[in-house]
Amino acid sequence: MRATDDPAARRLAGALTATAASVRQRGALTDALLYLGDAAGRALAASTETTDPHARAHAVATVAMSADDSLGFDVAIETALRDVSNNAPS
Repeated sequence: MRATDDPAARRLAGALTATAASVRQRGALTDALLYLGDAAGRALAASTETTDPHARAHAVATVAMSADDSLGFDVAIETALRDVSNNAPS
């Protein structure tokens, strides 16, 4: 995913921190970011560095899904949540 600066992608990636979002809403957000493709690159890259572990996991899962279109949301998010929690600072 090439990094570009797209206002829609920034707004969508910013929504990753919405703690009240349901799994369905998060899945729809991932779909929208994937639809934007390369335009979402920079916004997603920034979101993978956020201190919010759920937002970071969601961004990591979305990046993984963009690299492997056969990867489903459930598998991607579970893997990302595990990886983010294993790499959390102690």
